[in-house]
Amino acid sequence: MGLFVGLLYLSVLWSSDTDTALKQLRMYSYWIIIPCFVILAKKEWLFNMLNSFLLGMFLSEILSYGMWFEWWTINERSANYPTPFMTHIHYSVFLAFTSLVLLYRFSFEQSSWKVRLPMLVFFLMTTTNLMISTGRTGQLAFFLTLFIVFIIRYRVSIKTLALSAIVGTSIIFASYYALPLFKIRADAAIRDVKQTLNENYNTSWGVRAAWWIITYDALKEEPLLGYGIGDYSEAAEMMVSKYEYQGLSNRLKKYVAQAHYHNQYLMVAVQGGLVALALMFLMYYKLLRLPIQDTELKHLNIIGISVFLVAFVGEPLWLLQFPLMLFLFMTGLFITASKKDPPKDPT
Repeated sequence: MGLFVGLLYLSVLWSSDTDTALKQLRMYSYWIIIPCFVILAKKEWLFNMLNSFLLGMFLSEILSYGMWFEWWTINERSANYPTPFMTHIHYSVFLAFTSLVLLYRFSFEQSSWKVRLPMLVFFLMTTTNLMISTGRTGQLAFFLTLFIVFIIRYRVSIKTLALSAIVGTSIIFASYYALPLFKIRADAAIRDVKQTLNENYNTSWGVRAAWWIITYDALKEEPLLGYGIGDYSEAAEMMVSKYEYQGLSNRLKKYVAQAHYHNQYLMVAVQGGLVALALMFLMYYKLLRLPIQDTELKHLNIIGISVFLVAFVGEPLWLLQFPLMLFLFMTGLFITASKKDPPKDPT
């Protein structure tokens, strides 16, 4: 983590847009929370902290459902945007992680149905909330990580493939035919994909595909250390003017040269080059290899990392305050879980 964040700070030296660089570094400065968390937190607090997070999500979902049923409004948002305190993309990542934690706990819980039934209800409630949140980033993370949860529970087998396919397909079909908001977003995604395959990038998903092409062209010129943390817009503007991408309208050409890349991997690659991207993956590998003794926390570590690895494809979550806080909370929690217990007093 130190090497990764340190490289991004160092990249200010080859960034021409200092103002943007400092704004980007402001978000990475929050990472100081992780060592503070690990130093101050005790392992016996971790489950209480995790359960407190789930309680907070439960209360947030109550507010969200109240918006959806039009019982109240929050931040002047209607039933078509039932996310109380953050954008639908941010909220969907929180819901995806919460839903998968609940599914894991329900799957491994050996107690009576008096204990398991509330978990199942909370899981169904959270998953439904995810489907009506219209945040496709979290929805994608949920469905792909769902397979990981079943691998953890049943190992790699035909049963795992079949069960994950049945559960995932059932949720998709039920959401599509029962939830109008999910159907609208799903139909829009299908149209976007079809147009993108025809090299028409003038859609929500199409412009994301265009950023992949732009990043590829940009890395051909600055492969190792990228363009600096503040110059991702300048890099896109140079590529658009140099290659004249035919599938982009003039309006979107201007847009891609001003906005972030809607993808954490592409942002890291352009800002810090392949070196930063390699350090990013090394960091995640080290997180997956944490020597966590508690089985549940070890498995939840894998689930949490998987959610973010998938969600990074849809949004640069480290540049967005709420998802960044979730990442820092998870990372601090699981690193703390891997700490060695202090030696016992021989007296």
